[in-house]
Amino acid sequence: MREKVRAFMEQYHMVTAGERVLLGLSGGADSVCLFHLLRELQEPLGFSLLAVHVNHNLRGAEAGRDAAFAENLCREYDVPFYLYSCPVEKIAKRKASLDGGGGTRGAAGSFCSVRKGAEGSENCARPSPG
Repeated sequence: MREKVRAFMEQYHMVTAGERVLLGLSGGADSVCLFHLLRELQEPLGFSLLAVHVNHNLRGAEAGRDAAFAENLCREYDVPFYLYSCPVEKIAKRKASLDGGGGTRGAAGSFCSVRKGAEGSENCARPSPG
């Protein structure tokens, strides 16, 4: 599978040497599989891997366990990890009262903050130092 993914990435010029690839790491099977594939491909393709986990604060202790799992996985493989806490329910209520919209920009802001090298976004906590 790794070689198929590599060939696809090369064929469609998905990444070039020196670039950073930012992975949304939920801790579920799909994102963990992609984490391992990208981790194995970063050296041969010359990119660096970073991971972001967004805790939406909707599932209590279970969400905390997912965040801890993602952080430990990144620590084990020395992949830079950014953890954001976005209280989407609270944000959605506030946004709905202000402009009739929902609070969907919190998670996207987390990714933008990491991509730009910033230390947080309007709706989210600062990245963890881990």
